[in-house]
Amino acid sequence: MSSASQLLQILSLSDDATAVYRGENLIIEFANAAMLSFWGKDKSIVGLELEEAVPELKGQPFKMMLQAVQRTGISDEGIIPAQTSIHGAFVTRYYAYKYRAVSSEDGQSIYILHTASDVTERLRGEQAVRDMGVRDAELSREQQLNEELGSLNEELVATNEELVDTQSALAMLNASLEDKVRLRTVDLAESETKLQGLNEELSAINEELRATNEELLEIQASLQRSLTDLASVEHKVRSIVASAPFPIGVYSGREMLIELVNQSIIDVWGKGNDVVGKKYAEVLTELAGTGIYEQLDNVFTTGVPFQTRGQRVDLVVEGKLLPFYFNYNFTPLFDQDGRVYGVMNTAADVTDMVLARQQVEQSERNLHNIISQAPVAMCILMGPEHVVKVANALMIDLWGKSEAWVINLPILEALPDARYQGLKQILSDVYQKGQTYSTNETPVILLRNGREETVYQNFVYEPYRNANGEVIGVIVITIDVTDQVSGRLQTEENERRFRFLLNAMPQQVWTARADGSLDYVNDVVSRDFGENAEIIADQGWQGFVHPDDLPAALAKWRRSLQSGKEYLTEFRLRFADGNYYWHLARAVPLIEYNAVTFWLGTNTNIDQQKYNENRKDEFISIASHELKTPLTTIKAFFQLSKRESAGNGKLNPFAAKAERQMERLGRLIEDLLDVSKINAGKMTYNKEDFDFGMLLADTVENMQQAAPGHRIEISNSCSLIYHGDQHRLEQVLINLINNAVKYSPDADRVILNCERENQNIIVSVKDFGIGIAAEHLKGLFDRFYRVDNTSSRFQGLGLGLFIANEIVKRHGGSFWIESEPGEGSVFYFLLPLSGKQEFIDIAGDGFTYYDGSFIRIRYQQVGEYMDVDWLGYQNYDSVVKGCEILLDLMKKNDCQKVLNDNTHVKGNWSEASDWGAEVWFPAMAEAGLNKFAWIYSPSTFSRIAAKKSLPSAYEVVQVAFFDDKNEARDWLIS
Repeated sequence: MSSASQLLQILSLSDDATAVYRGENLIIEFANAAMLSFWGKDKSIVGLELEEAVPELKGQPFKMMLQAVQRTGISDEGIIPAQTSIHGAFVTRYYAYKYRAVSSEDGQSIYILHTASDVTERLRGEQAVRDMGVRDAELSREQQLNEELGSLNEELVATNEELVDTQSALAMLNASLEDKVRLRTVDLAESETKLQGLNEELSAINEELRATNEELLEIQASLQRSLTDLASVEHKVRSIVASAPFPIGVYSGREMLIELVNQSIIDVWGKGNDVVGKKYAEVLTELAGTGIYEQLDNVFTTGVPFQTRGQRVDLVVEGKLLPFYFNYNFTPLFDQDGRVYGVMNTAADVTDMVLARQQVEQSERNLHNIISQAPVAMCILMGPEHVVKVANALMIDLWGKSEAWVINLPILEALPDARYQGLKQILSDVYQKGQTYSTNETPVILLRNGREETVYQNFVYEPYRNANGEVIGVIVITIDVTDQVSGRLQTEENERRFRFLLNAMPQQVWTARADGSLDYVNDVVSRDFGENAEIIADQGWQGFVHPDDLPAALAKWRRSLQSGKEYLTEFRLRFADGNYYWHLARAVPLIEYNAVTFWLGTNTNIDQQKYNENRKDEFISIASHELKTPLTTIKAFFQLSKRESAGNGKLNPFAAKAERQMERLGRLIEDLLDVSKINAGKMTYNKEDFDFGMLLADTVENMQQAAPGHRIEISNSCSLIYHGDQHRLEQVLINLINNAVKYSPDADRVILNCERENQNIIVSVKDFGIGIAAEHLKGLFDRFYRVDNTSSRFQGLGLGLFIANEIVKRHGGSFWIESEPGEGSVFYFLLPLSGKQEFIDIAGDGFTYYDGSFIRIRYQQVGEYMDVDWLGYQNYDSVVKGCEILLDLMKKNDCQKVLNDNTHVKGNWSEASDWGAEVWFPAMAEAGLNKFAWIYSPSTFSRIAAKKSLPSAYEVVQVAFFDDKNEARDWLIS
């Protein structure tokens, strides 16, 4: 495993969201599970640009900030809001982020390391704490108002007492007045003389009474003002209670009748606004058994206030029992006689604060659990002394000490042998600077179990911060890579030995990565090309392969990369002397865990063999030319001799036989000349317009004279103008008719047919002879190929069909054969009128169906299968195009079954059979295919291709072949 891979593996274990970006466009090189969760994405975004992978970040400042770090190399950190799409909904949360530039040795920034943590809940907790402070201040102000209200109550009591005293004095005055009136009345009756005096006295009493009444009116007015003031104070108190931002309730009597509540406590209870006048226990029935009823009763009974903080209270809100946390007080209320007549309830909802604190505590417990259960060695060192607070079993085992020895001990005391290996400085830097430190494959000497051991470790030292972002410790993560390092060192040694062996080989030897890129060439390659091995590996073969050979070589290489099969080809390579030399290139893949790891290839110099082959072809060419001249002379002398002996009847049969043998010899010489031209790439074609029907008629007429024992018929003729080499196509027809005559010695008919179909000319030559077994059909077009059981019976070099096939291919066409042993054979060839077969797109929606001139594809919802109907004449291009369309539609419909109907195939699949087996069918299996029904074409060639393209035994796909479509469909959907 590479250092980069190990680092990414370590980062993937971090709880903090972590990502790595590359380049100015911020390509996502890595993102761990936490970061993907923040973005609401999966791992498929790795390799994409940031704003392409997470498009909702467009218009937000992140790209600009990351590019600034990329350009300047200066790290950036802080807290920022971000809007992302989670499960289809846009969510805004706050993140503590760090952008660090990872630089090369020359200081140029290469990557950006992005770490982040979600601090939304922490910020909410801090806000809740601040809100609680505000609530405490308001509660203090409320207490002050309560005290003012108490003072007003005391003044009211004093006023009431003064009023009572005044009323008592008034009553006494009234009683005294009545006594005086009675005495004065008696005296008036007794003595008239005293009337004047009494009247005067009465007047005085009236004056006194008037003054007393005035004094009483003043007392009554004062009492009214006191009552008004008391009502005003009561209104103010109720207003204060109603508008208070924290819950307040006033309950009277031992039954705790609710007399006064504000909206805050009504909202907390969640029982509606109609609660005044009801009993506390009737409104809050869910509090039975919690002790709250008893607390209220105790305050009412004893007059001693009760208070508690952070108390959990479960309340039924909208039909659900929900937990809340409150700081609440029960304060007794006294009347003027000092008796408790009620209880005032004040409270503060601290649910958010308590939950935030619990979350922090749970997070700490989770962190400790994660460390304890982590698959890598981890510990937490707290404070500037780096005291070991938590260490999992892997870390304890690595240290080689007991857990009781190291826990709660400064790390440098627990591991004194690490003090002089740089650990003290590293921990100090991480703690003081708050910056992560990591190192890979670091050798560490540990005193374990009484002896020193050297181990290799990948370390990460991460600052451990509290809720305020202050560094309070260091988290240490380490992975023991001793085995990997030892293994790598051994691998490097093995690689040195391997390269030594490759350099000792006399051939060009090379290796390539799984994607085909060249990564090593041996010294032979460098010596041959006169270039440094690194330059050759970077440049690849393109600069050394002959331009004429390069396209075919690259095409075969791409096929091998797709299929994972052996690469075999021939090409010319340019050496340091400027000359090109023929080489046989061969490469095989090393497959591990069902995947190609690398390719091992050789280039074997076959220039001498090619030279010898060319010499042989030149000899054949020269010999053929040399034989042609005397044969022409012999023919001329033979014609003269034949005319001279025309009257000798005995010689005529011998002369006819000799003439046929000379004609045969002439054809053999012509075939050898053509083969030599084809091999040398010197076969010329003189294409022009001519009447194709006339060509057929003239050829049949000439061949009829040469084969009087057979009747050569034209069942249908193509009367059209064709552009091609008339002489070469006549050569094809002659070869096919000759073969039909030669291989049907017991029959007397040969039927030639020509039809025009889909801008193609289709020509067939049918005989009724010995026929050909299926296993020999494809080999008939190879040079010098002879069917074993016919080579002794029929003469020939096996070159005719090879030459005919090359001529048809140079006209953009193709060959195929239908034959049954004992039933005869039909040889077909196709010539496109335009020089190339055309395969036209007709219609399609890109999802459920496609119509083309060569194939029809439908997704059948009933049965959930792809219904494929191949049409007409196929070649390599049409097969590849149709198969790729089928694969695309199958993926889009998540389809796992295919009905592949070849009933209407007229041409052949054979050109693409290898591609089908090596590339297409494995891709179908990988896409989820599990059932495939192949309906045979009437074409024998197509049947052969079916077996080769689609093996009946396949690991993950059921494959079956049929002659009837209904049977195939029944099997497919069963």
